[in-house]
Amino acid sequence: MASSTRCSSKRLHNLSEAEFTSPVSDSSNSESKTLPSKPSPKKKYAPSKDKGKSNKKLRQGEANDFTAADMRLFWSAKQKDKFLAFNNRPIVTGRVINLEQLEDSHCAVSAYFKAQNLSLFFQRCGLVVYEEPVRMFYANLRVSKDSGELETLVLGKRIILNDSLFEKVFKTKFSGDIPFMTGCWLDDFEVTLDEAKIFVAESESDLSDFGPSTICFENHILAHIIATTLLPRKGSLSNITDRDVFVLYCLLKKYKINWGEWFRTYMIESAAESDTHAILPYGLIISRILIGLYIDLFYYKPLEVSVTYDIRTFASMGYILSDGKWSKKGPVKMVKQPWASKITTDSATDLLKEVAEINGMQHTQEKMDKILQLPKDTGTNVGKLRISMDSIHQQEGIKTNKLINRVDSLNHGASSSQTELAVTIQTSYSNLSWNVERSNNSFAGRIINTLKRKKKAAGKIVTQLYKGREAVTEGLALKENCYLAQHKERRPMKIKADRE
Repeated sequence: MASSTRCSSKRLHNLSEAEFTSPVSDSSNSESKTLPSKPSPKKKYAPSKDKGKSNKKLRQGEANDFTAADMRLFWSAKQKDKFLAFNNRPIVTGRVINLEQLEDSHCAVSAYFKAQNLSLFFQRCGLVVYEEPVRMFYANLRVSKDSGELETLVLGKRIILNDSLFEKVFKTKFSGDIPFMTGCWLDDFEVTLDEAKIFVAESESDLSDFGPSTICFENHILAHIIATTLLPRKGSLSNITDRDVFVLYCLLKKYKINWGEWFRTYMIESAAESDTHAILPYGLIISRILIGLYIDLFYYKPLEVSVTYDIRTFASMGYILSDGKWSKKGPVKMVKQPWASKITTDSATDLLKEVAEINGMQHTQEKMDKILQLPKDTGTNVGKLRISMDSIHQQEGIKTNKLINRVDSLNHGASSSQTELAVTIQTSYSNLSWNVERSNNSFAGRIINTLKRKKKAAGKIVTQLYKGREAVTEGLALKENCYLAQHKERRPMKIKADRE
């Protein structure tokens, strides 16, 4: 802990004073929609009480180290101590949500997110996370005493977290009056918790064991996105919490939620968590806000996020794709069958040989059938011949059945190969699209950082030119003053000489 503290302090002291900029302008969003529950008044954020008893040792050891450089990075020594304590808390980045990729993967859930105005928001969330600035964001998170709005401080930049900020950075305007659910089901909501579970679950499912196994594929993916990205939480994703059920019900009913307000409220709830190992959510969202406000993050290493939702994700969640639809994997009994998995040249040649043998046996049987039409009392040779022909007929039936089994085997192998090929092609296409998008964003990020460095260098050159021009101007003025002074001294001497 001591080594990490020294490392963080060293980086913070090396920041320049030029990083302090003016605060963000303020605006509000007044849109609303009639909802099934009673509209609640606009929520005022109440400052959370400090619950960080586990940071007591850090306060005693670090409070006296609050320097002038720290004053540009933290509101007070209390926020600096909180920042140092947040080093132990994991940051949940969230997943990259690509609605087109979901549709290509046969997951029809994009309409629910478009109804919430989340389509463009997901596109602009970015692909990188800056972990240390995100922790600084949460350490300085507070409610302004003057305006009552949520604000924070990151690398000398004061950020006001209001609706206009989300509209500026994500080009998205959220609206809705669904109140934030703190954990207990709302008493005045249109349905109870049990009724909501019945609505989101499949028909005739056992609600006593409510979970991913009791809901359909699309609802399971929606609940998974809620738990990983919209309202990230700690714990197993195989469980569906009451808050997940509430949000899932609103998504399926297409009741609008003011996601900007929900994000801000959940940030306050997470920052005030007393557990030293509790999560810090929205790594992608916060990093995108910092980038959108042109905060210099050049000296911080970005963490690239590649976790998304595609065919491989759904397969790992226990689903199989059949005829363009995902279904749960059931119990499968393994039966050993001498079936071929692929069609090869040797198997095709053997198959043709067996067909020729059966054709020959059928030709022989046609000739012998004519002989068998003789009366049975013509002699014992005919009886023996009948027995031989019955044997040939049995062998022919055995050969035919083997041939049918082999043909079925080859058909099964061909269909399996086609399915695997289709899945492989679609997965490769998704990976290619993802890699291209990530490369473009990375390239754009490098260009922006290069332009920032050149802008700083150009600013220094301009400053030096101004200083040089001032020096030249001062030199010319001094030279002119010297000339005037010398001219004044010589003029009286000249007048005196003329008089003499």
